[in-house]
Amino acid sequence: AGFDAAERDALVESTIDRSRTALTKATDATEIEGERLLRAGRLDEILTRFADAPADDPAVFRLRFAAMYLSGRMDEAAAFARAHGGTRDAFAAAAATASGEQPARVRIEAIAGPQRVCPKDPVVAILLSDIMLDAGEFDEAQSILVRAFEESGDSFQPLGVRAVRASVALGRVRDAFRIAEELL
Repeated sequence: AGFDAAERDALVESTIDRSRTALTKATDATEIEGERLLRAGRLDEILTRFADAPADDPAVFRLRFAAMYLSGRMDEAAAFARAHGGTRDAFAAAAATASGEQPARVRIEAIAGPQRVCPKDPVVAILLSDIMLDAGEFDEAQSILVRAFEESGDSFQPLGVRAVRASVALGRVRDAFRIAEELL
């Protein structure tokens, strides 16, 4: 017999709670807990839980920036990236680039490269697709969202929601239904 969504969520919560004591560094628990919240789209909870966590920790920076950006607080996310991001890792560089003032084509190439490779990080895929949508590259943006959602194991809720919206906007209803079913 399978689990229903509530049973699965309860099992995940209890496993994470038990794993905290097994982890050697507090940042390991932070990253696991934050990623779980991010995948579920619980953005306000991330901002509350990690408000006082040091932004110089790459995992905390990613969580806080992603929660701001994905909840529509673009100006706040951009200011956060300027204040704490820099280029210390690939995510921070992508966040700073996405929040920058350069032309869209420059930002797209800086994030995806000249071959426009779909980013492995689902948040970076969203950043890239948003720039592409703003630049009028709707087909490629939708393709990035769908591919990144599939590569996330069909489990990254904010990415799935954006993929559904982009698919519907482009009239790709079958893609939208398939992704929506995976989100349930």
